[in-house]
Amino acid sequence: MTRQCDILIIGAGIVGVCSAWYLTQAGYRPLVIDRGEVAGGSSHANAGLLVPSSWTPMAAGNGIEQLLEKWQDPEASIYLPASGDPHLSDWRRRLRAAAEPIQWLKTTAVLHRLAGRSVELYRELHRELSLQDHFRMDGSLNVFSTQAGFRQGATQALRHRSMGGIAALLDRSGVRHYLPQAADKIVGAVLFPEDGRLSPKAFVQSLAHEAGQHGAEFWSHVTVTGIGGIDDGQITSVTTSTEDIEFDVAVLAAGAWSGALGRDWGLNVPVVPGRGYSYTMARPEGFPDFGVQLIDEGVAVNPMGERLRIAGRVEFTGMDDRVDGMRAAQVARASRDLLGLDPRPEDGQPWMGFRPMTPDGLPIVDWSIKYENLLLACGHNKIGMTLGPATGELVARRITGTPAGPDDAALALNRFA
Repeated sequence: MTRQCDILIIGAGIVGVCSAWYLTQAGYRPLVIDRGEVAGGSSHANAGLLVPSSWTPMAAGNGIEQLLEKWQDPEASIYLPASGDPHLSDWRRRLRAAAEPIQWLKTTAVLHRLAGRSVELYRELHRELSLQDHFRMDGSLNVFSTQAGFRQGATQALRHRSMGGIAALLDRSGVRHYLPQAADKIVGAVLFPEDGRLSPKAFVQSLAHEAGQHGAEFWSHVTVTGIGGIDDGQITSVTTSTEDIEFDVAVLAAGAWSGALGRDWGLNVPVVPGRGYSYTMARPEGFPDFGVQLIDEGVAVNPMGERLRIAGRVEFTGMDDRVDGMRAAQVARASRDLLGLDPRPEDGQPWMGFRPMTPDGLPIVDWSIKYENLLLACGHNKIGMTLGPATGELVARRITGTPAGPDDAALALNRFA
């Protein structure tokens, strides 16, 4: 049996669903397939913070060699071990190139613009649709437990202000005003009043429902197994675990699986999985109504109604879906030591998901060179929720043939050539 559609979207996470929504608004009826369920991957239980303030990519503008050495420590918030995996070795080489100061500054400017556009779109979506996802734009607090981290946070705040954002530095007493439960070891914080938060799974599933009402179709537990046909430089169909699918245009929005799937199709898509963990617990009485990021520990906390999401860490250890108890415990310990929280491994917790990591911190939104009708929309690193709507809008713009935007070249796949 063969199914036909005008646009096939591979991946039903934040990027695939946002793409489906904006394509329905352009008159298309996309078919969205996923190896799991809608919002079943990284969109399921990530931190859910919307942080146009936190656009600093992993490849810092200087000191990359020191960072690479630091990241070989399993106790570090980012764990990037030395590896014989050729794909990860190549990814690490490109990370070094992305840390070149001028390139890094260009990257941060692009991320800032994309994140700002996404916030505008989030506001529009919540004005127009009934999305039950605890959406709030009530700010976030970046908290630091070391003086070195606080100095870096102050530098980031200055950059954010230089790009038109709002940021306020807080000393220890200022932190206590906003966060009474803060531990004594916290030395300062940066308040970003324009940040926001939501329940990621609820948002993605609610928007998928709305897209379905406008003509999109969603298939769960369907795995792409190969290319079915090629004609004149275009993929005409794919084979799946259920049936073949023919299409005019395909969008690869498979998150952390995009790199491996691209390689299966003869493409070099430098997206590798970065494993992260989260706990969800009852929200303690008195916890504030804004997101908190423990920057030095790589942990984020998001109040979602009566629940509290605690998420963090990045580890580059492949597509192993087993939970590393030690790494997950580091997330819990940081929230306990600095905020007095008590997440526990129960009810299927901690959760583990794969972030889609690119070397330079920018996503890829670009047509494939090899296949003219394959659009890549992947590699959103740790800020997929923040960039989701802007990416979906870009996908629809690319497919409808809207003239190029100012950041299209920065998101092109050939930047890694």
